[in-house]
Amino acid sequence: MNYRELLSLWADWMTVIGFLISLTSLIISIVVLRNVRNIRNYYRLKVRGPELIKELTKLSSNLAELLEDFTSNRMDIQLGLAQSEGKLRRLEGMANKETKRTLKQLRITISSSSVTTDNEEEIRSIYVGMMKALEEVKDHQKDSDLER
Repeated sequence: MNYRELLSLWADWMTVIGFLISLTSLIISIVVLRNVRNIRNYYRLKVRGPELIKELTKLSSNLAELLEDFTSNRMDIQLGLAQSEGKLRRLEGMANKETKRTLKQLRITISSSSVTTDNEEEIRSIYVGMMKALEEVKDHQKDSDLER
């Protein structure tokens, strides 16, 4: 084996090693990015979550009161649902996958519904869904506190 062949073989091996190091770095970067997102969402939920939960609880309580006289409170109910939709969107960005899915489904249901005299039961089911989602977010927040 002459000098050029040996240098070529060495360069080939260095190329393979460089590729493997690059691939390993990419995998590590993806893992670190995922962990940083989880940490960021944890602190966002820790700081902003209680306030959003409190506001959503207040909105859902108000909605429960408005549902007692559905026909005369339709505009207020629509306004309360719109406000709830915005709060749900904010919480959705902070939640884990399962909770995020629940919040997104509820948000889509709220955005696709309109408050008419014909769909009082649908609005009541949205209220029940809000209460379930609130409990799920509270549980997720407690679970996150235990993990950290």
